[in-house]
Amino acid sequence: MEQQYPGTKFCVGKGNVRSRLFGIRESYIQAKRSLLSWKLLGDNRRLISYSDLGFYQLLFEIPTASVMREYTARFLDPIREYDKAHDAHLYETLCMWLDCRCNKVQTANALFLHRNTLLMRLEKLEKLLGVSLDDADITFQIQAAVKIERFLSET
Repeated sequence: MEQQYPGTKFCVGKGNVRSRLFGIRESYIQAKRSLLSWKLLGDNRRLISYSDLGFYQLLFEIPTASVMREYTARFLDPIREYDKAHDAHLYETLCMWLDCRCNKVQTANALFLHRNTLLMRLEKLEKLLGVSLDDADITFQIQAAVKIERFLSET
């Protein structure tokens, strides 16, 4: 198909296999959710299985987006407000730091920053949020907030 339609990417979403007729609808919904999550997974796979969605499977089960927005606001709103007032790029820094698995050297390189500049930004994030980024539970919560926000913007 990609040869027939150059410049177009195709992807197939796959739901879990169901043995009974009444499970077909659920499998179809899972396949649709797989397709919706394709960009979130950040890879070039052409077949996305519902079982590959991991954390995003849970997000599809939350009945209202307002619950998710309330959760993300706790961590991300103060950062956005600070960035807006000071042009500080803290949100971008936080996202890259999380994408680089909290590796400071990789994050500094990816953002073309001096290591000390990155350390100052991470310190500022800690002060702004009143947390320690060395705390694995806090880092998980912040990463969940970023993933939820990406989920809401893509679905």
